[in-house]
Amino acid sequence: SKLRSLLNNFHRPTWTNMRLMDSLDKLFKWHAHPSVLLMTYSSFLGMTKQDSKVRNRYREFIAEVLMNNPGLLILDEGHNPRSNKSKLRKLLMKVKTEFRILLSGTAFQNNFEEYFNTLCLARPRFIGDIMSELVPERKRETVGRRAKHQEAVARRAFVEKVGQKIESDNKHIRSDGISLLNKLTRGFIDSFEGAKLINLPGIHVYTVFMKPTDIQEEMLAKVTMPKLGSSRFPLEVELLITIGSIHPWLIKTTKAVSTFFSPAEVKKVERYKRDFAAGCKAKFVIDLLHKSSFRGERVLIFCHNVSPITFLVKLIEMVFGWRLGEEVLVLQGDQELPVRSDVMDKFNGDSAGKRKVLIASTTACAEGISLTGASRLVMLDSEWNHSKTRQAIARAFRRGQERTVYVYLLVASGTWEEEKYNSNRRKAWMSKMVFLGRYVDDSSQNRVTDIDDEVLKELADEDHTGTFHMIVKQD
Repeated sequence: SKLRSLLNNFHRPTWTNMRLMDSLDKLFKWHAHPSVLLMTYSSFLGMTKQDSKVRNRYREFIAEVLMNNPGLLILDEGHNPRSNKSKLRKLLMKVKTEFRILLSGTAFQNNFEEYFNTLCLARPRFIGDIMSELVPERKRETVGRRAKHQEAVARRAFVEKVGQKIESDNKHIRSDGISLLNKLTRGFIDSFEGAKLINLPGIHVYTVFMKPTDIQEEMLAKVTMPKLGSSRFPLEVELLITIGSIHPWLIKTTKAVSTFFSPAEVKKVERYKRDFAAGCKAKFVIDLLHKSSFRGERVLIFCHNVSPITFLVKLIEMVFGWRLGEEVLVLQGDQELPVRSDVMDKFNGDSAGKRKVLIASTTACAEGISLTGASRLVMLDSEWNHSKTRQAIARAFRRGQERTVYVYLLVASGTWEEEKYNSNRRKAWMSKMVFLGRYVDDSSQNRVTDIDDEVLKELADEDHTGTFHMIVKQD
């Protein structure tokens, strides 16, 4: 019977081989009858990457077809493979077609080196354009050299002669850089500012700089203070600052807590666990929920880390008596897709006003997710990349939104979060100038004197402890 079982399964294809045969079948049909082939980036990478350890003539055939036969290559969210080291980008650059369309809502992400990579991905001959326009004296010496060398020379020239000018503090030099960029890209970039055509009620984005409470300042000083005789762990430090700025008790949830705090200090923060006012951001959330619920508005809260989400759920239950799965909903990356879909349907389709707040992991809410049930949005964490902030805001401010959207970006004053905010702000400013093709003032530095948001004005008027250090409104 054992032999019979082996014989019965001998010719049965494995799951991997079945997928391979399915891919071959689709590629054959696509190649034989010109049509559209849709695939994910991960699938393309898996089918085209070269593995010296495993040679498979079928996979080699698939890779050859994908690299040599596309007539038109369309890259959705094409800014993603922007790193010099990206294997995906290197493979996409080798696809033998000049006809490419790269779609992106945030083509400029972090710096001009990455922006150059994105432009080259959309137009491979952009490398030659840069060589001819910016370093013609070096074009002849790079003839015959490897494409990788030519790209490196062009990238350096682009960053030095375009990027550094646009990043200059001198307005005239910056304008020269923008003019040069426009000249280099005029023939192949089309921009569409769709937000103006959607006819939504409106959006107001505020950055609220909050002074940490006394216990928070005491804890944060320990994290940022130099420690003699020990190495620093920037990621662990950033995590402690990020969650400690929400509420001091949250430092207990990290593995690094024993590196910076004594057992006595850890025990001290335990007494603040049920005191929402001990954390400046936690208090803001509770106060905002109170006023929003009274007005019949739902709140969307974004947070990177799991521990603050769990903490806020319990804190909200303690203060308001709201239950998880009823008035309080949660979206996290570890949830199955049907669960996420059910959460979104509950939140957006709540006509009875039962749902009060949705707390979401920033990473779990990628492009395409709609959370228009919320009219007030809180960003608990500062971001290094401005596009992450924009994507989060776009979950609520999108088609289907019937209310004016109010966004609150919370920043702990006097901490590393201010550095992250300034970096984010500058990148957003650069991105806007690149998008518009002209110099614009940095509107994100406009300090608010008259608050036109009724809820935020009430919160500021009721702030008798000076927690609201500064409020900035973005145009």
